[in-house]
Amino acid sequence: MANLLKKQVEKSYTELCANLLVLDVKFRKIKPLARFARMLAVELNDAATLVMIITSKGRVERKVLGQLLPWFTDAQITESVSRLRSHLFVRGTSPNLRGDEVVQLNNEFKQAFNRGDVIKILELSPEGGSHSIMAYVARCTRQGPYETEEWDYFMDHLWTSQSEDHEFLRYIDDLEFMDTIQLSFMLLIAANHYFTGDSTNLRDLKELVRYSESDIRELSMDIVRNQWKPIAQGYVEIAEGNTLFSSPGLKLTQLGIDTFFPDLDFNDTIQGIGAASPFKPFSGDLKNLRFSDRIQEKVDSIEQLLELGVYEDFVKVAPSHKGILVLLYGKPGTGKTAWCENILAKTRRPMLAINSSTVISKWVGESASQIRKIFDRYRAHVKHYGTYPVILLNEADQILGKRTDISSSTDQEFNSIQGALLECIEGLLLEGGLLLATTNTKDHLDEAFGRRFTDIVEFTGLDAKEQIGLWQALLPEVLNEYQAEYLLDVLGPLEPGYIQNIVSKYHRQLFLNRGSSAPLDLLVELGLNARGLNAA
Repeated sequence: MANLLKKQVEKSYTELCANLLVLDVKFRKIKPLARFARMLAVELNDAATLVMIITSKGRVERKVLGQLLPWFTDAQITESVSRLRSHLFVRGTSPNLRGDEVVQLNNEFKQAFNRGDVIKILELSPEGGSHSIMAYVARCTRQGPYETEEWDYFMDHLWTSQSEDHEFLRYIDDLEFMDTIQLSFMLLIAANHYFTGDSTNLRDLKELVRYSESDIRELSMDIVRNQWKPIAQGYVEIAEGNTLFSSPGLKLTQLGIDTFFPDLDFNDTIQGIGAASPFKPFSGDLKNLRFSDRIQEKVDSIEQLLELGVYEDFVKVAPSHKGILVLLYGKPGTGKTAWCENILAKTRRPMLAINSSTVISKWVGESASQIRKIFDRYRAHVKHYGTYPVILLNEADQILGKRTDISSSTDQEFNSIQGALLECIEGLLLEGGLLLATTNTKDHLDEAFGRRFTDIVEFTGLDAKEQIGLWQALLPEVLNEYQAEYLLDVLGPLEPGYIQNIVSKYHRQLFLNRGSSAPLDLLVELGLNARGLNAA
């Protein structure tokens, strides 16, 4: 945290210096300064003043401070210093030997700043006034599960986009007396609505913050009875869900948006999606993969099209069916997932991996709506960044399987999931989007899904010559062609994934045993073990 605080000050100082010749600087547009102000719960003018004092080694003459802040009048500087004094961030001005007034940091603030202790800095300020709720929310969002990019980014927008009286912060402050559950819930409702347009229920709150079951139950009853203050006053409404049998999803009403967030455009929910986006760059490295010539020929054209920028250009000129939906099928170990990971590592496209079995088990009762939310966020990401992420659907046969006759609530749920997914995939196909799906067999896939895939690639094992080449490619300094042929004779045909695993274990054993066994003997031993597992 120390580095983060100092980094914000350094960046703020650089940006302020770069704007010295600008007569009317919009401090809220200087993001490092806005974030620094939000972290310490101070006004933007005060944050700029504090930055200049800190970068002057914690002590600066009053007249020099005026030169460092040419945008401020003498009266504004005096007011800013006075507010910082009231927060106990700086000491009162005192004359130096030349009689010039000097402003310097409070010792407690200086020590906490050097440690990067934001909580301690916030606790310096006496309670009372608008700073009280600002500091409270700042403390709330700097600890525990709140310390995430999404919350951080939302609070930045809240701090820099609100009017000076911080109407929303004052309102949620009035909701609370002894506990923070209502404050937290209102923050979560507003953040989710602003970022993605999603509704929020108490299950979402429980995943983020740990509250007692009695508190959750009491708030839940108030919501069901429409007695919760924000609902009763018309600021929040039930957007989805049955209030009797499930936790309803809540969103801000238009009155709530107009009252608390007049400067934010909630109709364009993608403006904050950057930090909130579930699509993140793949963190793995490129692997040395080898496939048969037939497979390589098929995947080469896909790889070329998925290059960052290339696919975006393709979408602009394609008359219809702009999406690239690829189904990869074949026995375990043939390289389906490895190829997907290589594509992600090579193109650096953001991605979201969805495990089909998890979708069904985790989102029981609301799987269809959750799937639609993923694709809503996908479109929001594209609109905001102008680039297309990759959705990676593992174990696709579990969710894309043939639909069944409805004989139970489980069948109804499964068909509902498939209907939502089919609709979303159709949207990707027509509007543009990237989806990679893997499965061990395509025989169980529903025909409706099968028709939507633009490319279907079967991953098969390598022939003898290709396996020998893979052994040599993975261990070029260890195996010559004859030794690779020997491994093939002894171990027999292996899928590429198993060969990769054997080589990985070889390097691990080599590191641990420092080469106590001959390389070929060790590879044979590991290979025979792998064959045993394979056969089992």
